[in-house]
Amino acid sequence: MKKNYGIYLLIAFSMLSSCKNEDMEDYQCASTRMVSSIIQDEFDWENADFMPTPAGSTPIPTPWIGQGSLIGTYELDVINDRKKTEGWCLLYNSFSTDPKNYQQNPFFILYNEYRGIMRIFYYATDSFVQTSSNVVDNLSIISPYPVKMFNFADKEIVKGNDTRTSLRHIQPKPFDGSQPLASQRWYMAQYELAYNPDIESIPYNQIVFNFNLNFTDVGKITLNGTSVSKLEGTIGEQSEGELSHAFSKTLKEGGKAALSNVSYSLLKKGVDENGKNVFGIKDSTYQKILKKVGEAASGSVGGAWGAAIGLFNSILFGTKTSPTPIYATINTEMKATGELSQAGSFPAMPITLYMPGTQIPSNAPGRLPIYNKPLGVFNIDGSGLNIYVTHTKRRRIRHDDPYNPGAPIIESWETLTCGQLNDYSIYLQFNPEVEKIADINILKQEVFAMDKGGYVYNETEFQAYNSGEHGTILEKIPDVQFYLYFAIEVKPKNGCPSTIISKTFYLDNIVRYDDQWLPELN
Repeated sequence: MKKNYGIYLLIAFSMLSSCKNEDMEDYQCASTRMVSSIIQDEFDWENADFMPTPAGSTPIPTPWIGQGSLIGTYELDVINDRKKTEGWCLLYNSFSTDPKNYQQNPFFILYNEYRGIMRIFYYATDSFVQTSSNVVDNLSIISPYPVKMFNFADKEIVKGNDTRTSLRHIQPKPFDGSQPLASQRWYMAQYELAYNPDIESIPYNQIVFNFNLNFTDVGKITLNGTSVSKLEGTIGEQSEGELSHAFSKTLKEGGKAALSNVSYSLLKKGVDENGKNVFGIKDSTYQKILKKVGEAASGSVGGAWGAAIGLFNSILFGTKTSPTPIYATINTEMKATGELSQAGSFPAMPITLYMPGTQIPSNAPGRLPIYNKPLGVFNIDGSGLNIYVTHTKRRRIRHDDPYNPGAPIIESWETLTCGQLNDYSIYLQFNPEVEKIADINILKQEVFAMDKGGYVYNETEFQAYNSGEHGTILEKIPDVQFYLYFAIEVKPKNGCPSTIISKTFYLDNIVRYDDQWLPELN
């Protein structure tokens, strides 16, 4: 029995020793995990005088004030919009007081949880001399998986299942007269992101953000006949490749552009010497937009906000730093002459980043997102976005025209109407991370009609009657499509002002025609 006890003790000791070895290996793995990912400095971006940099290096001011600031390129309502209490958080940061983590041409990224807005701030430390006229930014999602995170960006009307993977902007020229390119200077790019419900199921190493900042000499571009040199807005593409098409040597066909991130101050400036707005909006609609956006400051907008005033894609955001806090997207027609030339890349490009919200292991190389939650406020399932439309026509021949007795005339009744209107809110997909910090309310849901010229009708039923009598005015049913509009309130639980996100979606108009001849009337 003693020998057996000895064997048991030997086995127990061996197992204990093995467990200790495993624990040591786990500890070593844990140590590796702690040091393999780059530690990112958190800092008070709201109030800091300078960015985090190693001791002894040249101080870098924050983007808001001082040398190389963004003032002169962006209005103060953008510069002052950075408060943590209003939803801004730090997503990534390559600035650091640790020389091992700091790098030249550093960047940091802020993200607003209540709006789904991401801003990339880049500081050029390397010297480079270029004479190019424009800065062009590009954000792409590289993944074999379909994603809908760019669904809302750079378009007035959204396709429900758009899996676009790239956004490209010609950035605004400085309105203070300075040149757009310089070292020791801040640059910024802003993007609106939609929520992707499947993001957490995508492997972290199968999806990344890829950001590029480039410079180029842009040949002459006109938007609705107005030269881009006179516009201060950010020019985006309604769909991928529009800028390339516009400047193609063979195509020269123009393209569909969008003025993105249009603020109230930019809207007010958008008038030419003849008093016409440069956005291609009907002047009556333009004046209505200015009036309603101005009323937003007093909170008197109510149910009149949105498609009825001509803003199909906008964010009226909650802030106390601006009297008229709005971003809007306005579609426009783009014509180009000349070519894209003198193109090049800013130093240290591209910047590739893990996608927040994916399951990233702590020992993954590089920088991990500081805020690692799914981005975007909401999205929509486009599979149910359809509407049934009935186009009815009734006609008959009459012989009682008082102006031409005995001659046959054709009398007609025509109706265009929607069927039973659905509750499309069941297709909305809200980010559960946002629902934890804010109450989300649907302020308005409406179906409206719009013709090809952009005229909006409040009716969902149209009628036309023609007696056929000589000299009478012919009535016509307008050539319209029906669209879906939502106004969604994001009301922070911390008591901050609400954000109202307005989005307009394409509906698949399924039309049923019913054309009948009635018995002839003598």
